[in-house]
Amino acid sequence: MLGLSGIDRDDLWFYLCKMVPAGLKTRMNPDFNFLWREYWKH
Repeated sequence: MLGLSGIDRDDLWFYLCKMVPAGLKTRMNPDFNFLWREYWKH
């Protein structure tokens, strides 16, 4: 999706979930918070 090779999916999720400001995440993808909750249910 982002053209990033060699990056573990969990590392990518960590970056997206922890390093990116919540407001920016919401603007980038309105469903992101939903996806975040679904992801951490597992």
